[in-house]
Amino acid sequence: MEALKKERKVKRSAFTKSVKNLEELLAIEEKEWHSIEVTWELIKEYYTAVQVSEEKVYVALQEADADEKVLEEELDVKGEYYKTYTSARLRIEDLERQLRSGMEPVACGTTVVSEVSQSRYQLPDSQGNRKFKLPVIEFKQFDGDVRHWLSFWAQFKKIHEDLDIDLNDKISYLIQATLPGSRARQVVESFPAMQENYAKIIDSLKSRFGREDLQIEVYVRELLKLILDNAISPGKIDISTLYDKIECQLRALETLGVTKNKCAAMLFPLIESSLPEQLLRAWQRSPEYTGGRGKSNNDDPNQSPLEKRLESWLCFLKGEVEGEQRILLASESFGLRSVVSNGGNKNPDRNRQRHMQKTFKQKVPTAAGLVNCNVVGCIFCQRSCQEMADAAKELFLQTIEVNGEGRYEVRLPWLEDHPPLPDNYSFSKNRLKTTIKKVTDMKRLEAYDAVFREWLEEGIIEEIKLDQSKDKCHYLPHWSVVKEHSSTKIRPVFDASAREKDRPSLNHCLEKGVSLIELIPTILSRFRDQKICVVSDIRKAFLQISLHEADRDFLRFLWVNADGDEIIYRHKRVVFSVNCSPFLLGATIEHHLSQGLKRCETEDVDCSIETISQLQKSFYVYNCVTSVPSEVVLKRFIRESNAIMNQGCFDLRG
Repeated sequence: MEALKKERKVKRSAFTKSVKNLEELLAIEEKEWHSIEVTWELIKEYYTAVQVSEEKVYVALQEADADEKVLEEELDVKGEYYKTYTSARLRIEDLERQLRSGMEPVACGTTVVSEVSQSRYQLPDSQGNRKFKLPVIEFKQFDGDVRHWLSFWAQFKKIHEDLDIDLNDKISYLIQATLPGSRARQVVESFPAMQENYAKIIDSLKSRFGREDLQIEVYVRELLKLILDNAISPGKIDISTLYDKIECQLRALETLGVTKNKCAAMLFPLIESSLPEQLLRAWQRSPEYTGGRGKSNNDDPNQSPLEKRLESWLCFLKGEVEGEQRILLASESFGLRSVVSNGGNKNPDRNRQRHMQKTFKQKVPTAAGLVNCNVVGCIFCQRSCQEMADAAKELFLQTIEVNGEGRYEVRLPWLEDHPPLPDNYSFSKNRLKTTIKKVTDMKRLEAYDAVFREWLEEGIIEEIKLDQSKDKCHYLPHWSVVKEHSSTKIRPVFDASAREKDRPSLNHCLEKGVSLIELIPTILSRFRDQKICVVSDIRKAFLQISLHEADRDFLRFLWVNADGDEIIYRHKRVVFSVNCSPFLLGATIEHHLSQGLKRCETEDVDCSIETISQLQKSFYVYNCVTSVPSEVVLKRFIRESNAIMNQGCFDLRG
């Protein structure tokens, strides 16, 4: 409570001080408008802050069961501050009214300018909205053309109806709003510039240029002109231009009282005759003409049949314009803009051919281009993916070795400056509970446990004692996958992409290596090259490659024994679900075959150079796909390929 009152006291003090500053500024004869504006903005901010604090204190008093008298005193003080704020606001509003009422518009060349709009100081209005200095509005001078009367009068009417402007000033504005030397200027200047003549000048202008019957004739003649242009002009008229011109004349006629419901019988034949022949045929085949003959988007039972047809025609023409815009937009994407709208081109076929040739010469992005691109940028480190993949390949060649079991041993390709990798222990433990419950419900807990025991016996995984726990480690969650028709009906799958919120996963910290997808088309082509197709794969391929001791702690996982006690295992071999595993397997096989090829050149081995070369071009991850010309070659290929792959502890089966 005391803290809230202290906060309120500080805000009240700031508010009171700002109000006093405003009073001092308003008392000065030569007012500093900028300072007044800044001080008023501060007052509004401080008063809002005071209101918030008042509300907090009042709620706290209510919760503390304060006396009724105390609550009344709080409301009284709150009212006093409201009076102070309201008094300041009213003074600002009064000052604003004085500024507005004391300044009249003045003329500046051909432009109507207000002194208030030229002022540096912009006071807020009564609702607290800021007023900004907008660009100056310039008169479009009337040249005496009857077609321009409506737009001119719509602009000048505001001055004409403003009772605060002196009549002599209105005459001055009228002179400036007409083009020098035009018939309209001659009419205005034919009267002496006296306020008694202002009404006569306006009446004379209206009778000369603004008569309603004259205006109607002008816009009807404009429609007739469209018909003549359509009949005489040999070129193709632009649909968008035609639609805009027709809409312009119809809007002008509606302004003059010639509405569609009154004059549809006259307007519809005129407008229909203005259509080009090709567009007229499309209109007569359209659903608006053949099906509805009166249906429109605005179906009104009070509309006459001709009015409905006119509405339908306008809807049809609008749809054609939108369609042209879509075609133009689509064609511009392929450089065919001139093909769609060739205007009066005498040889559109040659024009189309030239643009099509230009289009086909351009390089069109393809999926194959994306896959085979040599340089692909990484959005995280700004380096090219090829550069990072090459670095991973170089590290692999520097660190690969053969261990005591005769297996290849590799290192994980860690990203340079990767984010700190968390241990993921809590996440993995929660996932373990879910996995145990799931396999228990399926009555496959023993089978799932048997897989781990088998791996332990084969040396694929090893158990970690609690006293061997390290700070730098990472746990992989796992779940079960059931395949009834497989030799191993249930097996664990590890999730190297699992992570906690705002923390990286293991896959985020590893370079996945060279993309192998681009190899598929070439391998499939060779698969169909010879008479006999050969397909084989490596049994448990990833598990045949050993992992370096330094990287094994980042491939830990949790399990439980028969008593339900927690066990910590870690992988000694490459794990299938880690993003770099396909790269490690492919690079290991490539390295193994390269070493075998070198031995063939220098030693007497049970494998030919031809077989090894064919194997080098036939592997995709752990699948070998190739073809041979005869059964004799097939038997030799099977024998020699098994021999060379067994040397690297790879069991090739077909």
